[in-house]
Amino acid sequence: MEYQLRERGSEKRPNIVEDQFWLESDQQTLDHLLAINAEIAKRNSHFRNERERIDAATMDHPLTFELSHSYFGAMLGFFPPAAIFLRLLFEIGNSRNIEGWLFALVLFSIVASTIIGYNT
Repeated sequence: MEYQLRERGSEKRPNIVEDQFWLESDQQTLDHLLAINAEIAKRNSHFRNERERIDAATMDHPLTFELSHSYFGAMLGFFPPAAIFLRLLFEIGNSRNIEGWLFALVLFSIVASTIIGYNT
């Protein structure tokens, strides 16, 4: 944390820039930092590893049925046309042989099918 000394009344007191509050003494600063450290240790003690923490977070904030189907529709709208387009690019061998308008048309169709898939 970064400290700055600022005038307040007749005393100079440290000001934590991030939190913008005044601390009375070094002991109060130490107590505050120990409280923050204890809170972090308490949060980390609930889970054995990062994977368990992520699993718990996804249980706290699950995806709704509608949102999961929107993501699924977006993936169905994106991946099949993109796979077909990439296969055509690799079979041709050199992307310079594709006309610019055809490239733009295929990209537009991929974007459009992704948006339509997400919104249906």
